Amino acid sequence: MNTQETPVHNHFWNKDFGSLVIANLLLTTAVYMMIPVVVGWLTQTSLPPLQKGFVLGAYGVGLFVLGPFCSYFVERYRRNHVCESSILLMAACMWVFGVLQENSSANHVEAFPLMALRAAVGALFGLAQMVLCSTLVIDVCESYQRTHANHAAAWFGRLSLALGPLMVVVFQQFLPSIPIYWIMAGMCVVAAVLIQLVQIPFRAPSDNYPSFSLDRFVLPASWPLFLVLMAFTTVVGMIIVQPHDVLYYVLMLAGFFIARLVQRFLEDDATIRSTIAVSFVIMMGALSFAFHPSSFTQLLSPLLFGFATGVLGNNLLSCFLNISLHCQRGTSQSSYFLAWELGISLGLFLAFAFNDHPLVTQDGTFLLSYLLLVAGALAWFFLIYPWYKRHRHR
Repeated sequence: MNTQETPVHNHFWNKDFGSLVIANLLLTTAVYMMIPVVVGWLTQTSLPPLQKGFVLGAYGVGLFVLGPFCSYFVERYRRNHVCESSILLMAACMWVFGVLQENSSANHVEAFPLMALRAAVGALFGLAQMVLCSTLVIDVCESYQRTHANHAAAWFGRLSLALGPLMVVVFQQFLPSIPIYWIMAGMCVVAAVLIQLVQIPFRAPSDNYPSFSLDRFVLPASWPLFLVLMAFTTVVGMIIVQPHDVLYYVLMLAGFFIARLVQRFLEDDATIRSTIAVSFVIMMGALSFAFHPSSFTQLLSPLLFGFATGVLGNNLLSCFLNISLHCQRGTSQSSYFLAWELGISLGLFLAFAFNDHPLVTQDGTFLLSYLLLVAGALAWFFLIYPWYKRHRHR
């Protein structure tokens, strides 16, 4: 211990950091478990496609509701308590959603309560993530370990993209009697307990702090990176909303792990430009295989999907961190998170909202996804990367 009673960790993977990243894994897994659960229920209801899209997309709107107050909450209250409270309220929203699902007739469902619950989950998850990954994870690491910590926490959250839906499929097939929403709420509670067990160093609040601030919320200077990441994850959202089996998600996880293994060779400045562009191209291949499946492409598509998502997500996180000043690390992390989640939410909305439109067939979804990837790749390679080189600070 030092004189400020702040834990000094000589090893990166210490108990406190491990507890926080496991909490992040549980929290994000619970959120991604909601996607197939909500989609499966909405397909059975009599709601119009546009209202179904609004229910799914309300989560993305909710992400931005509490963000401007994040800095105030962290200064006014203990930051770990803010995170824990947000997670426990998320658990309550998931439980209410499950009760509503069990006690509502599929033909007599109102869209507004579902939209409100999805928006509430988005708002609380956004606040919890901004505190957890942008503040707490950094607080339990030494200064020279913080970039590594940001990437490690992001990898654990990224795995949830496949792990959450995989758990839903497994429970529905092998343990159908267990309510999924109880599992989701329980995972949130365990995540809150893990955070409570972590020794967070005390920081005296500032004398003057605004109630509304962009600090810890969004970094305006990152908007070009925000757009290119959002274009990519919109396609991710349109893919994961499709029904998949256990093998698909297992292969997607394998793609993430392969991406993590090769990532050490792809992080230097000489390769980051081409690496991100190639990730867009690999995702185009995964998309082509997904919409035109065969026995071979059914195995290759999720593998490429996971690989491209892992590589691009990791490299763009580096870009977000590199354009931030020293005091803006947490804010850049929050901006990355918002771009990631907003893109996925937009993809879910587009996949459902215009289902009854004659142009929005499976081929139309494929074409829109392909156009987003092509536009994102060209914008990155010719416009955004040159901008990034001029504006980076690290």
